[in-house]
Amino acid sequence: MNFSPKKLLSLTCSFVASMALCFGLVTTASVQVDSAAVLPAQEAAALKQPVKMLVPGGEAFGVKVYANGVMVVGLSDINTAEGVKSPAYAAGIRTKDVITAVNGDPINTVERIADILSGCGGSPITVTVSRKGVFFDATLMPALSTDNQYRIGLWVRDSTAGIGTLTFYDPETGCFGGLGHAICDIDTGEVVPIDSGTVVGAKVVDVKRGQKGEAGELVGIFDEEIRFGKLYQNCEVGIFGMADSPLVIERQAVPIAGKYEVREGPATIICSASGLPEEYRITINKVMLNSGVAGKSMAIQVTDERLIALTGGIVQGMSGSPILQKGKLVGAVTHVMLGDPTKGYGIFIETMLKEVR
Repeated sequence: MNFSPKKLLSLTCSFVASMALCFGLVTTASVQVDSAAVLPAQEAAALKQPVKMLVPGGEAFGVKVYANGVMVVGLSDINTAEGVKSPAYAAGIRTKDVITAVNGDPINTVERIADILSGCGGSPITVTVSRKGVFFDATLMPALSTDNQYRIGLWVRDSTAGIGTLTFYDPETGCFGGLGHAICDIDTGEVVPIDSGTVVGAKVVDVKRGQKGEAGELVGIFDEEIRFGKLYQNCEVGIFGMADSPLVIERQAVPIAGKYEVREGPATIICSASGLPEEYRITINKVMLNSGVAGKSMAIQVTDERLIALTGGIVQGMSGSPILQKGKLVGAVTHVMLGDPTKGYGIFIETMLKEVR
């Protein structure tokens, strides 16, 4: 959609968050990594560590994330009297960049950058850009389009939203975590740098069943009356936040399992596909201690006929569903295999907790 001020500059921008963002990542091929042998010494050392107790999740939640700056999700050409121009591209700006300031003024919303740019009068604009953690300044010269509007040829996004599943809650610290993978921009695939974010309740109102070649989805709506808390971290192994007040979860805290304790065999997951958190049977087919692939520590398969009948297996929105084995929290669901929606991957809870700030 075009943002066209009455006189001067126009900024093309994207306001609407995508509910399908990156929650419930899909994959089309197996990770070709053999399970590493469990080393007795490493396992013994892990078992000597103090036992951490966490409350398993399974509740659906809604996430609203505002980026630290505005993310460039596309570039466009401007038709001018002198021909086609792309001011943003000419200035060195590329898709996936994050613009954090304009003329030295920090920005983190599309509206704010539009306000600044609309008053530039066609004068050069200096933007501060972050690219893979490296900051630099770029100067743009707005182009006067054939419809007599100044434009810079950018598509940007400042926020995103979606539905996922709570993995754990720590009653001692008030910290909670979910998803098991990052929230990524739907257009660029890049991890969204968080400026602020909130986590609220969500109601699952429908299920799009997964089938071979097509990922299913939990269809839900945000429940603003239920507040989990504020989001403070978005990284490759999940999202993490701090509860505004103690979360009311009926389940009791259970010990976590280190990755060396996870075994191939029966396990369960908790998810809200039916509308309420329920426990369903799965099998851990493979434990990949040294996979090196974020979110793919375990190959899992849904075996519970109730869940298969309801969802077809693993669907988007189930990311973060806690995995339990022998009374311990061992990890979270992260991916579904497009070739067989009953199969997917999970991440070790140990891996998630290592990244909690």
